[in-house]
Amino acid sequence: MKRHLRRKQVVLPLAVFILGVSMTACLGYESYHEQIKTFRHDAYNECRAKAERLENEMNAYLKATDALELVVEDRQGIPRDFHTIAQRLKEENPAIQSVQLAPKGVVSYVYPIKGNVGEMIDLLQDTERKRLAEYTRDSGETTFQGPLDLKEGGKSIAICNPIYLDEKGRAEDETKETFWGFAIVTVDVSSVLEDPLAGLKDMGFAYDLEKNEPQTDQMKSLLSTGKSGIAEDAVSVGFQTGGCVFRLYIRPEHGWGEKVSIKVAMLVCLLLSMLVAILCALLFILKDTADRFRNMSFQDTLTGLDNRRGLIEELDRIKGVEEPYGIMFLDLNHFKEINDTYGHDAGDRVLLEASGRIAAAVAPDRAYRLGGDEFAILIRGDYSEGAYERKMERIRSNMKKNYTLHTREGDKVLSFSTSIGYARYPEDGTDADAVMEVADGRMYDNKMEIHRREAEEKH
Repeated sequence: MKRHLRRKQVVLPLAVFILGVSMTACLGYESYHEQIKTFRHDAYNECRAKAERLENEMNAYLKATDALELVVEDRQGIPRDFHTIAQRLKEENPAIQSVQLAPKGVVSYVYPIKGNVGEMIDLLQDTERKRLAEYTRDSGETTFQGPLDLKEGGKSIAICNPIYLDEKGRAEDETKETFWGFAIVTVDVSSVLEDPLAGLKDMGFAYDLEKNEPQTDQMKSLLSTGKSGIAEDAVSVGFQTGGCVFRLYIRPEHGWGEKVSIKVAMLVCLLLSMLVAILCALLFILKDTADRFRNMSFQDTLTGLDNRRGLIEELDRIKGVEEPYGIMFLDLNHFKEINDTYGHDAGDRVLLEASGRIAAAVAPDRAYRLGGDEFAILIRGDYSEGAYERKMERIRSNMKKNYTLHTREGDKVLSFSTSIGYARYPEDGTDADAVMEVADGRMYDNKMEIHRREAEEKH
């Protein structure tokens, strides 16, 4: 049996490889224009894949500025622990070069401060950055600026997110009267842009990445291989992130015709490409298998949140450093009635919606699904009871928003009620088990209080 499996592991990939090479060789005898058409199609797929990777990279760092905005709102202004939060963001996103807060447009908080003192400027007065800063402030759009030359060498992109707070320090609609300032993250160009595009040059492609100027919508080159006129006969893919539009153009270094006119060279390249494709497929299979095993152990399959095991692992990780933290327990009131009335499939959709709302309400803190309709939130750092009350209020507010559940009987509009309890370490317990027990008890007390009020309202 093992010999048979080994034979399949060798014969099947070899057969796939030979079949792929044979088909590719046959295509090599197609007409000149058909070859160009095929090559352009492949190039377009490669361009789209690179554009999607660029978009994902940029969105990851947009989330960092969103996290800063939430922290500013939570602290009703500048957080006392800005450097701790900025350090955590930089550790989670290695390409980040600096994290900045600019109240009223003046960069006053920078991490790390070493090498970035020159960044502490008034953006609304600086000659080079004034126009874009004013546009960002007035439009409410997150913008990208750069590449910017760094004094210590290299280039960076500044991602600027405008923040608007009312008089009580809560986020509200973007208006000039409520402008608080900017949350800014600068990232390394080579990591965010050059690395994702590096493979194109190895494949013989020239590229040009353009970005619009938000004030004028005029497209300007952001990063290129230095070739002029690429856009004339290139394939391209555009995408939008934040308030900016990007478009990636690629084409062969020496033109489409030369790439397909030399049959022998083309066949050799295609043979090598096929071999690389097979190797990559095997690597992806191995990675996918490893990810599935990891997800099965530490992630909830329905919601994508970490599970109870993931929570315990994280608590064990921070146990050794004696870091203060807190745990919130919450569950959905009357969830059993939803399951009984509309079925388990509807219940799963409700849980999926609820998990997304909880995760969004507590970011950058991490949410976990413990099982059924029970969730937990791990809050790292030393926060006051008032801060916990505000976090709970934000969760309840997010959960109360109407949700339309599609059923066979028609659409049902639901709103979620939650029971929540929290406990802090070391104030409420000397270890994780004690803290979780206190949080669970308080959640239960909250649930009983909610049931009592509901019973009184019925009478």
